[in-house]
Amino acid sequence: MVRHLPLIVVALAGCGDTRSTHDAAADAAMDSPMDSPMDAADADGSPDTGPAPDAGPLGCADLLDDRLVALDEGMVPGQIHPAAAWDGEGIWVVYSRPDDAGLFDVYATRRGCDGAALAEPFSVSSAPAFGNDIDPDLAIAGDRMLIAWNTDDGTGVNNLSVRYRVFSLDGTPVGDDRTLETTHMGAPVTGNQLGAAIADTPGGGFVIAGGRGGVAGVMGFSAYAQPLTRDGAPDGATLEPMINSDASQTATAVDVEADGTVWVAYTESVVDPASEHLMVRSFAAAAPELGVEGLLSSAGASVLAADGAVWVAFSGLIASEINLRLVD
Repeated sequence: MVRHLPLIVVALAGCGDTRSTHDAAADAAMDSPMDSPMDAADADGSPDTGPAPDAGPLGCADLLDDRLVALDEGMVPGQIHPAAAWDGEGIWVVYSRPDDAGLFDVYATRRGCDGAALAEPFSVSSAPAFGNDIDPDLAIAGDRMLIAWNTDDGTGVNNLSVRYRVFSLDGTPVGDDRTLETTHMGAPVTGNQLGAAIADTPGGGFVIAGGRGGVAGVMGFSAYAQPLTRDGAPDGATLEPMINSDASQTATAVDVEADGTVWVAYTESVVDPASEHLMVRSFAAAAPELGVEGLLSSAGASVLAADGAVWVAFSGLIASEINLRLVD
């Protein structure tokens, strides 16, 4: 929940008649409804515009004022895949940076509106040597922050997984890393996982969405969304959009409405005949009902559920064309 800065307004009011003794003509002029020369100007001759309006508290844009802030200064080049979130008082940023072994690790830092470091860059993982960590994402729900990323453990067999870790908003970890576990019809799915898109839920939990291999009868990846509690434990069954055994579902995005409805967008690629479509599915809060929407697309998308509407931004069939679609 975003906490706004308080706005304090101080009003000044005059009490009683503080005018000096004037002659009758001066008093008449002061009391006349007609404008006197001093009504239109102050004593220095400048126009009288009244008290200056209260501009209110400075916002983040005012404090940062179009400055470029290096988040991880002095580190080796090659920092990639940033994602950011506002926690109500500061900006959290996660990203991947190279380690000494030539692999990537996920780091996080927190900045104030003026760019000052509120939390210096730190390694997110409790086991950074576990594998090559890329494509992080994050979400904030209440007093918890969830950071998730893709890991390649280098084994070559089901080597791609989604790892995640929960933090307090001051950067204190709540437990160690976990490997995301999903199910299909009640059975664990142990295939490769691609993507780690995160959204927060109205109840203070999270949802991680991506694509996973190993679903029985499916040749490629299948899109999914896994609800989690505020502490990162699985919260109910894995949500599964419509499975297509002849297609691969990747480039997954997720957001959650105020009523708890989960929206998932993903690219569905069919091999024969070759085609790509942007698919959008919804899972209602009361029951995992599927809402269906299909859009022609050549790449992945971003989905935003806000103020009672759901929007999807995506690239169309023309490579240079970006579309914004309101989902009915």
